[in-house]
Amino acid sequence: MSLQTSYEVYTQASPGGRWLLDSVHGERDLAIHEGRKMLGERRIAAVRVIQETLAPDGHPSLTRTVFHAEQGHAGRRATADTHAAAALPASVDEPAPAQASFTRYIIILVLSVSGIGLAAIAAMMALMSLLEG
Repeated sequence: MSLQTSYEVYTQASPGGRWLLDSVHGERDLAIHEGRKMLGERRIAAVRVIQETLAPDGHPSLTRTVFHAEQGHAGRRATADTHAAAALPASVDEPAPAQASFTRYIIILVLSVSGIGLAAIAAMMALMSLLEG
């Protein structure tokens, strides 16, 4: 087996607050792009992209920060960290399982389809009442 590399995007709601895993990507550029995009949101104070390389046995063999940006009073500050760390910083929460984000998307999909279905039923009922009268 070969090494697997993923890029985790963490967000921080307030300076000095807890880091929360937002998303996981297979490509570095995509993860950094998502991080920069999220930094534009008012509720995000800082963004960090961490590269995690897993050994064939599934244990992390290399973890390093490849992008870090903060909202500042004078604007945004972004840095690309190139140093490797043996483990995640203590202030970073454990990543949520991938199943949680999949479940979230399925729930959103079901609610969206249900909403569209209800709108279609309401439109048919309105059309039927117009045709009857």
